[in-house]
Amino acid sequence: MISLNSFSQGAKSEEEVKENAKKFFSNGEYSSALPLYSQLLSLYPKDANYSFRFGACRFFSEKDKESPLTYLEYGANDPSVEPEAYFFLAKAYHWNYRFDEALLWYKKFEEKGDSKSKENLSLKRNMAMCENGKKLLKNITDIVVLDKKNLSTSDFFRNYNLAEFGGKIIKTPEEFKMAYDLKKKKESIMYLQPNADVVYFSSYGEDGSNGKDIYFAKKAPDGNWGKPQIISGPVNTQFDEDFAFIHPNGTLYFASTGHNSMGGYDIFKTSFDESSQQWGYPQNVDFAINTPGDDFLYITDQDEKYAYFSSNRESAENELSVYKVRVERVPVDLAIIKGNFNSDSTRSAKITIEDLRDGKIAGVYNTNAASGDYVLTIPNGGKFKFIVETPQSQVTYSGMVDVPRQKTLMALKQEMQLISDNGEQRLVIKNIFEEEVTSEVSVLLAEIYKEKASLEINADALKADSVFSEKKEEIVQPVIDSAIAEQTPSSEKTIEPVSKADNISNEEILKIAMDDAKNSQKEASDLKLETEIAYSIANEKNRLSLEKAKKADELGESSLSSQDPAIKDQQQDSSRQFKKESKLYAEQAVAAFNLAKENEKSALAKQNEADIALNYAKELESAIKENSSEATAAKLAQLNEFQEKQKSQPA
Repeated sequence: MISLNSFSQGAKSEEEVKENAKKFFSNGEYSSALPLYSQLLSLYPKDANYSFRFGACRFFSEKDKESPLTYLEYGANDPSVEPEAYFFLAKAYHWNYRFDEALLWYKKFEEKGDSKSKENLSLKRNMAMCENGKKLLKNITDIVVLDKKNLSTSDFFRNYNLAEFGGKIIKTPEEFKMAYDLKKKKESIMYLQPNADVVYFSSYGEDGSNGKDIYFAKKAPDGNWGKPQIISGPVNTQFDEDFAFIHPNGTLYFASTGHNSMGGYDIFKTSFDESSQQWGYPQNVDFAINTPGDDFLYITDQDEKYAYFSSNRESAENELSVYKVRVERVPVDLAIIKGNFNSDSTRSAKITIEDLRDGKIAGVYNTNAASGDYVLTIPNGGKFKFIVETPQSQVTYSGMVDVPRQKTLMALKQEMQLISDNGEQRLVIKNIFEEEVTSEVSVLLAEIYKEKASLEINADALKADSVFSEKKEEIVQPVIDSAIAEQTPSSEKTIEPVSKADNISNEEILKIAMDDAKNSQKEASDLKLETEIAYSIANEKNRLSLEKAKKADELGESSLSSQDPAIKDQQQDSSRQFKKESKLYAEQAVAAFNLAKENEKSALAKQNEADIALNYAKELESAIKENSSEATAAKLAQLNEFQEKQKSQPA
């Protein structure tokens, strides 16, 4: 109704909205154009040009970089659309790590777009960045994030707490600005090292013809700064370089839209070569510090253990995220298996992956009930036990899979089938690892990249040795403790062993032995109950994961047939949310399964201890009844030795 009322004054008002929307869009003022295209699209929901422009405005204005794809795809796939739609769809695919699809649409714009548009939108550079991204993302790492703040672009740098780093970030003083900076009133910031004799900063130079470059200035003996000089070597390019930071060890960090940036500003580092008196060729600090968005102003502490940097990877217009991270990366060593499950009766199955190296559950996955498709992400390389269960059968089927170590992140192909053999079913696993998986791989890998690039505070979850060393007990142990408390009385105090020197009667000794056996049995029973509860929680979490995944699949399939981009967008948003919830439940299921397995082992050990303790107690009772002081003393000594041995065992 708001949109309709906006045009109630007549066609002239609508024409004004169209004109203003186009003007804002052409100037890159996407947040201003967004409400205008929203109004126009509400009146003309099938207009391809309004759809792609509305999607582009949302892409550049909002934090969510995936939802706008619906409108961009709808517009770009209409034969009557303006060629610019191809570029903006490519840009959105590029940002979302779908590089192959991005290149296809960039090339389509290259074929259909006019020369001026291609130049204004830096088509060639975007295509090169897309190719860079494909190369840079062959190996990925996790980053330990200590802090994250979402801030305005106007003063984000003020939130760099450099007390432990030294130095400060300031607005570039007039004495370091050159002719074009002063003429165009170009503002910038720079890092000022304490007691520095040399400072590094960015400038457009005398005429701005080469974009921003990195310059330096030396302090003269009289305390004044000398004339700015452009730094030597291959640091500066025909594109922009900015946000220079010189570390005390001589490493120069800076941001550049040139070199092998995968998109916007990437962060690079270089060192000065004393022999050639030039800076060396810059090295990209790699994903996930760098992304297809803008990543810049990287500043480390003196020991290079911690760093601050900024990014707009998940930011709305005029906003940034400032991260504090550990410099040391956490290796991510994953193998991806894309497969299909089939049987005569169902395509629905639960697949539990056990890592045979440590006996832990590496993952619990559910196949798509309609198609039988599944995607597994497990540790790279090694032997695994695949345990398969179907809803129709109480029997589990298993098989061993030897996953070859992958040098780069890619998808391996697999097929699983339940076949009848002499009246019984058996599981056949067919590994087709040498055959390249082509379908949906771009989307599959993109989801992993986006997850790794979405840097949230995770210092407690990630360890420096392995991304799989999470404190899984924290997810489910409180639930188990609560259940135990409700179902069993509190444990009795452990009775310490009694030696022969204690002046107590045989009856008291026997009571102590029986109580000790009773306490061990109770601990074993408690552990068994904990195991049952953990398995119950794991199965319930898996059921919820399956339920959410099913809803996500249904909404995803429904969105494919929807002709209304607004409805399609809503369905895809809901599908993504259900996928996130499904993944969370799956992670909790894995944690519960691993806790159950650990408790199961502990319960068996404790039950064995209880059986031995009870046996000693009964033998002691027999010796006392026989009135044999020597036999009683011997049995008591054996009992004390056993108790001392149990006390020395790790918990």
